[in-house]
Order: sequence, then C-alpha cells, then structure tokens
Amino acid sequence: MDREEVFNQIKKNNGEKVAQDVRDARLDDIPNIVHILEFAGRDRDEVQSLFPLLREIYKKPIESEYTTNLDPITLLDMAGYRAWYVTNEQEQNSIAGYFRDRRSVEHDMTGGNPRTDKRELICTIGSNWASGAKRFDGYYIIHAVKKEAFGDDKLPESEWHIKPSENPERQDEYGTSVISIQVLKTGGDISIKNRYNHTVLDCDQTFNNNPDSIILGLTNSIKDYFNVEFSTTNSALPPHFKIIHDQFIRYNYEVENTYFGSNFYAQGSDITKLDPNSQYMIDYFIWDAKQKNLLNPANKPDDATYEVLKKLLEGKKVSIKNNPLYKNEKMVYADGVQIAHLVDGKIRGLNLVGVREVGDFFLAHNTTIKKIELPDLERAGDCFLNQAESLTELHAPKLHSVGEWGLNAARNLSVLDAPKLQHVGHGFLNQNQELTELNLPELETTGNTFLRYNVKFAKLYAPKLKKVDGDFLIGNKELRTLDLPSLESAGTCFISQNEQISHINLPKLKHIDSSFLYSNLDLQELYLPELETVGDHFIFCNRDISKVNLPKLKSVGHNFLNSNRGLRELSLPELVEAGSFFLNKNKELEKIYIPKLKRTERSFLADNEKIKEFDAPELEDTDGPLFLMNNVLERVNTPKLAERWRSGLSAKIIRNATQKMQEQTADPRPAPKSKPFLTWDELVNGMDYPK
Repeated sequence: MDREEVFNQIKKNNGEKVAQDVRDARLDDIPNIVHILEFAGRDRDEVQSLFPLLREIYKKPIESEYTTNLDPITLLDMAGYRAWYVTNEQEQNSIAGYFRDRRSVEHDMTGGNPRTDKRELICTIGSNWASGAKRFDGYYIIHAVKKEAFGDDKLPESEWHIKPSENPERQDEYGTSVISIQVLKTGGDISIKNRYNHTVLDCDQTFNNNPDSIILGLTNSIKDYFNVEFSTTNSALPPHFKIIHDQFIRYNYEVENTYFGSNFYAQGSDITKLDPNSQYMIDYFIWDAKQKNLLNPANKPDDATYEVLKKLLEGKKVSIKNNPLYKNEKMVYADGVQIAHLVDGKIRGLNLVGVREVGDFFLAHNTTIKKIELPDLERAGDCFLNQAESLTELHAPKLHSVGEWGLNAARNLSVLDAPKLQHVGHGFLNQNQELTELNLPELETTGNTFLRYNVKFAKLYAPKLKKVDGDFLIGNKELRTLDLPSLESAGTCFISQNEQISHINLPKLKHIDSSFLYSNLDLQELYLPELETVGDHFIFCNRDISKVNLPKLKSVGHNFLNSNRGLRELSLPELVEAGSFFLNKNKELEKIYIPKLKRTERSFLADNEKIKEFDAPELEDTDGPLFLMNNVLERVNTPKLAERWRSGLSAKIIRNATQKMQEQTADPRPAPKSKPFLTWDELVNGMDYPK
C-alpha cells in the first residue's frame, strides 16, 4: 500500500485531519499503520498522543523488556509482593478480601464509602453470570499483595497497614499494594488490575500494563513461564486507550472486561466491528436493526440500563437518523418518539417515556449525558446516573425515591426539579458545584454526604425533612440560613464547616451526632427546644455565640461548646451527663445552671476565668478533676459527689493545684501544637488530693 492509499484509508477510518497528522509526522511508512490505528478514533488530539508510542515501538528497537532466568513469583517477591498463581476458583477469589466492598459489617461501621465499595471489587472475582465461565479458564492470573499489606483482609479499615488515599491515584501506594496480573491464554492482551478498581481511571492498566514497571524482567518472565505473547511499552498510554495485539483501541467504556468504542467492542483479544448499515452503539449496548433487538455483550449483572433500553426500543418501530453535519451524531426514535441522542456511540440525551422504575446502576458509567427526560419515573435504584458530570438539568415530576450515590458526580447540575422526592440514599449530589438552591417540598430522609462542599449552594426548602445522615450540607460556604421545621435527627458533621450560617430553625430536632456546626463563625443565638442528646464537638470553636437555649438537653458528648468566647451564662435544666472538656475555655462564662447533672468526665469547665460559684446538687461521679486552671472559683456545692473528688474541690486546693501544675509544666519553649491538652497522668498528678 503506497502512501496515498495509506492516507485515504486512515482518512476513511479516522478522519482527514488525523490522516494529515500521520503523514506530517512521517509515521505513514510504518507497516500496517492503517490496521494499527483502525480503532483509535477520530479525535485529532487523542490520536496525536499515540505518536510517541508508535515511534517507540516501530521506529527504534524495543527497550521495554529485559531478559531474566527468574520466574514471575520470585521476581514479585523481590519487588516486595507475596504472589501466587491462580489455578482454581478458590485461588481466583482469594484476593476478594482486600477490596473494600467485600468486607464485613464491622468495616461498614468504620465509615467505608458505599459508592467506592460498590466499584472496588474487581469483576474477575466469581464467574460470568451468563455463561458461568471463570476468569482463570481463559486467562493466566497472578495475584500479588504487598508484604506489609498481607493479612489486611482480617482487619478493620482503621487498622490497615496501607490505607486508601483521600484522593486516589492509580499508581499510589494503596492502589498498587494489591494487584492482579491477567494475560489472555491465547495471547495479545494483558491487564494489571488495581486495588481501587473503578474508583480510578483506567484501573485495568495499572503500571501501564507493563510488568517491567513493577520490576525489570517480569514481562519476559511472564511470557516465558506461560509461553504467551503480548505487547508492552515504556510510555504511558493516554486515557481510554488499550493495546490489543498490535492495535490501539480508543474505548468509551470498560464494562466486565469488555471495551466499547463508538463502532466496535473488544473481548479478550477479539475486536468485533459493528455493521455500519444495521448496528448502532448505545453506550455499551448495541441496537441491531436487522434483528430488531438490543445486544448486551458485557452481560453486566445488576445493571438496570439494559432492561430499560430494551423496554424503550424492542417491539417498536425504531428509526435512526444521522446528523448531516456530524457523521457520528444520531437521533433514535421509537414509534415516532425521540428516545435517545447519541454522539460517538455515547448517550447525550435520553427520554424515559413510560418508565416508572429503574433498578441499580442505571447509566452509572455515562459521563456525557446532558439532558434526560423522566416524565413517569417514580423510583431509581443505587448509583442512578452516578457519573453524570455533564448533566445540567433534571426534571422528574413523579420521582419519589433514589437509592445510594444517585447523581453522585453531577457536579454541573444547576436545575433539579423533583417536587415529589421523598427519600434519597448516601451520596446524593455529593460532588455538585452549581446548584444555588433546592426545592424539595416532600423530602423526608437523606443518606450521608447530601450536597456536601457545594460552594454555591445557599438555600434549601425541605419542610418535611425528618432525618439526615452524616455530612449533610457540610462545607457549603454560601449557606447563611437553614430552616428545617420537621427535622428530628441529624448525623455526624451536620451543617459543619459552614462558616457563614447565622440563623437556623430546627424546632423538632431531638438528636444530633458529633461535630454539629463545627467551625461556624457567625451564629450568635441557638434555640433547639426539643433537643435531648448531642455527640462530641457540639458547636466547637464558634467564636461569637452568646445565647444558647436547650431546655430539654439530657446528654452531651466531649468538647461541648468548647472555646466559645461570647457565652456569658447557660441554663441546661435537664442535663444529666456530660463528656470531657465541657464548656472548656469559655472565658466569658459567668453562670451555669445544671440542677440535674449526675455525671461528667474530666476537665469539666476547665480554663474558665469568670465562674466564681458552681452549684451541682445531683452530681455523683466524674472521671477526672474539674475546673482546672480556674483561679477565681470561690464556692462549690456538690453534696453527692464521690468523696475522692468532692474533698478536693475547695477553692484553696484548686488554686494550689493550678499553681503546682503551672510550675510543673513551665517551659520557655512554645508548647507543641500536637498536644493541646494535658494527659490524664498530668491531670491527676497536678491535683493535690488528700492522702
């Protein structure tokens, strides 16, 4: 094939601009260059990003593979891994415990991320749900676990030796601490799976699918040990590219180890090109106009998208119209109603006419959808539109419930119209950055991370909201008022890190977990008439709050109203127990009324400079000394306090203890930032208790 023929073939497959770039870069003399780039796509910049790899592989001797006489397990041991060959189903599945979604209920209680968990178990565990085939039937597999991570499958996440990152990256320590090297037995395809799995981009290309990036010599060692061939490079493949045999494929989705482009899909080393006259890619499904049915090559279990698209298309008169100005843009009609808008085989718009319910993972992989019509939808399962980062508006007039991690990555959604929405699970709108207000008149419950860290959000209307889980509206910098007249229970970090909230109305709130309004700066008055229990760090470090009215409060955790400089008096007529550092460093506090308090923990009312009298007639027990660093206290009335503590509460002893402690801890150097409070031993030794 001469250069002109090469140009024309690349122009046909990849577009004229790509063909021109290949010729200008003098890569058109590479043997089989048309074949190599056949499935590389038509995006000029993306194909150009392959040029360094083409030069590396075809313009100079390959230097990416090193020869060794050592076997793969020995080399992996030298690289710090405990590794084993997979020969049966038990060995194949033995790696499952290292992935967070297969851990115990105890793990879930430690704060595991449900969205992450659902995406982190590699899909090569178990068997193909349709055929029953096991991964090791068609692939040579080596599992490898970093030696310092080995045994983690028996530990809760808090005790893992190598912990996941807050901002996961494919090549970070956690991601590469558990890997699975998988080579197609017929050759041509290698995949190195990552511990994060689909939490990170191109997770099946860890170490760029080059074993030599783990330790030199491993590539040829694997080839020799299994007598199999595959291609590797020193340079990194661009995102969404994969090498199969000698072809660079540009894929839109990887689902169940099947790769889908705009006009092909690849399984193992086989690339299947769609019939351009009768087959059309719809995300990772194929509409066959001849057979009049929807094909599902990946056979992904628990994915509602397939059944929904079947309902929309099969048994109806389907027509597909091309955009005359853009070859890869299509409109799909069923019985004359527009159902889908496709660009390069990906769904850009969708109309769910007549669909009342969708199950889990509906369009969970799609990042390109901009518009979706939901005129009849009433219920959506988990991971509904989970990655819909391009979606800007959502109208769902009948929708009443969404499962976990719905619209999780819909960061560009600016309009949400769901007037009948009652329940949402964890992660709803978790990463949104554009909503300024939300009107949800029927909403009753939310899961964790509801609309957290939205820097523009300022107003929520949810008059029927009764229960919210952790991280509700956390870190929303523009939120100034919050009115939830029906709210009864709130989880950890409820409206925390909202520095500008100056007014809240929560007349029915009874229970709050830890870190309520943590780091708020502007709230000056708080009235919670029904509140009975609160966790740790209640309004911690609020500088200016001056009035607090909690008439039914019975129990508080540690650091209650710690370091609040504006409070001068406080009445808690029903309080029975308090955690440590209660009202610590409230230097303006002069009066406190707690007639029913029975038990408190250490450093109660410590470091307060204006409290002269303390009256707690029902106080019976404490875990540690009270009133430390208080030099003005003159009278203490605690007739029921245990003798060990009560006999040490005279003003003289308190002052003596303070002086003694100051002498013991005197040091001209600044106090270390990592130790803001005295230890228990220091507290006890500092008090001058009677012998």
